[in-house]
Amino acid sequence: FVTPNPFEIYHKNNGRWAWTFNKSIEDFNEQNINEGIDKAKKNLEKTFLFLKKKDIDFSIAVYPIPHQILYDKKNNDQAKIWRNFCKFKCKTFYDFNNIFFEKKNNLKINKIIKKYYFVYDEHFNLNGNKLIANEFIRIRNTN
Repeated sequence: FVTPNPFEIYHKNNGRWAWTFNKSIEDFNEQNINEGIDKAKKNLEKTFLFLKKKDIDFSIAVYPIPHQILYDKKNNDQAKIWRNFCKFKCKTFYDFNNIFFEKKNNLKINKIIKKYYFVYDEHFNLNGNKLIANEFIRIRNTN
């Protein structure tokens, strides 16, 4: 099985995934992006308030999709938005961007994507899930 070039699979102009690094996506402008962010914040605010009434801790985790590893930076818009949202609401903010972007120092981008993601998919494979699980445990043990 030949692993395809990730730049051919994960396009820089895919509106669903590229909003954190590409503000000039065809048929997907900055107003659309901001409306989507506002809607997500409102839904998470409702979730936070519901859990607070039941005295349940609220945490958020963010992680990169292949598009972000290819074209974005570690402290991307998604991480900034949810880190800021979490400041006074979350027990813990889990930013898994760090562990993947650190891999860029030692591995070629296509190797990172092949090693941690299903081919042609934004979901983690077994290695990706293990990497996140180990980092989650490490963070939980230090808090």
